[in-house]
Amino acid sequence: MPFAPQAPAFKNINLPEELSVLRPQPLQMADPTDLLGMMDEAAVDETVDETLDSVTQGFGSPDMKQALNTGAAATASTPATPATPAPYSSAPPSPVDYNAFIRDTLLWTNPVRSAVYLVCGTVLIMLVDYMLGHNVPLLTVVAYLTIAQMALNFLRHAVSPEMQHKATWLDSAWTAAAVQQIGDGIKGLAEVHDKHLSASNPHKHLIIAMSLWMVSLLCKLVTPMALALWLFIAAFAIPKAYMLLKSRIDPVAKDVYGKAKAKWGAADHRIKAGVIMVLILALGCVSTIDLVIAAFVVFVFAHSQLPKEVEQFGKKVGPVLTPVGNTAAAVGGRVSSMLIGASNKFELTPTPIKAKKEQ
Repeated sequence: MPFAPQAPAFKNINLPEELSVLRPQPLQMADPTDLLGMMDEAAVDETVDETLDSVTQGFGSPDMKQALNTGAAATASTPATPATPAPYSSAPPSPVDYNAFIRDTLLWTNPVRSAVYLVCGTVLIMLVDYMLGHNVPLLTVVAYLTIAQMALNFLRHAVSPEMQHKATWLDSAWTAAAVQQIGDGIKGLAEVHDKHLSASNPHKHLIIAMSLWMVSLLCKLVTPMALALWLFIAAFAIPKAYMLLKSRIDPVAKDVYGKAKAKWGAADHRIKAGVIMVLILALGCVSTIDLVIAAFVVFVFAHSQLPKEVEQFGKKVGPVLTPVGNTAAAVGGRVSSMLIGASNKFELTPTPIKAKKEQ
């Protein structure tokens, strides 16, 4: 028989207390929680960060970039239909020059585009005028349009249920485009407000205020829809006619303007300002609100044409108006705080579900 070594039998050996540590102990499995507690948290975090960096850097490799670009190109090559979402573009949209777009449209630089806008705008104005003239309620129009859309869905479902199932509004490319256009339109209106209506240029502020007031006065002479139709068609006709007849119109206009300016310039600027202010206030006698608008226009005109006089007047009334303005601001802030507190206390606005559970 081959020799088989045997472990020495230490069980029955009596060791002194000093050497009791040499006695073999039974093996015990370590608790996983103890092992985790023994690990260095900083080392664990460093290991996790290195792993995440290696994974994210993999997406920047040439092979991964090529795969992503191939997928994006395939998505962009797929034509968008009303039932499919618009393809996502990572590139930011290029800025649009709205002034150049409007100018080119009104000057018929692109005849097709100008004709489309002219016809669509005219039809829309005439349709609104018909609705107002026949006392058609707005809710009736909304109901008619909704029923027409429901009829279209019914016919499409009868022809092809699969097509109707795909033709959803939520995932539609038209919906995505409409949301983007509405957002861009709101930003455009905000930009126009900040650029032209912020009172940074008193002269421009005066021209815009007078133009809007004249339009409001003309609406009292003719129906608003008729005035809108005339102004809309004139916007497409007058600029183009001026460009065609510019060589004949400019000399006559320059001569008439030069003579009027020479006579008007001979008078004192204070007398001229007074005459214009009286005429403005006379136009405001049409109604009470027009009188208030006339007073506002007079103040804007004075600020534009009489800056020194307005500055001196402001120094005189400043000590009186400044405390009034500070008091109004304090009262407005307190009222705003009270309204916010009441809204939160009585839940005047919808409360998020999470916040509702926490309460």
